[in-house]
Amino acid sequence: MYTLTLAGHETTATTFSFLLYEVARHPEYQARMRQEVLEARARIFERGDVEFTMEDLEGMTVCMNAIKVSTRCPRR
Repeated sequence: MYTLTLAGHETTATTFSFLLYEVARHPEYQARMRQEVLEARARIFERGDVEFTMEDLEGMTVCMNAIKVSTRCPRR
């Protein structure tokens, strides 16, 4: 179980490190993602909440697309 947990953690960490690296290399995309997060936070505060829900996260298309693309397996 320890090996499976460690392997899962390492792959996830590597994937999201790659995502952050790519976002840092493309400031225009980073700005779009930041703007989307700020707009989502404003909507959350408007309704009186302080935390994101799954619906909020799924509605963030730019961020979700970046995550989905970074987790895809490369085609060979």
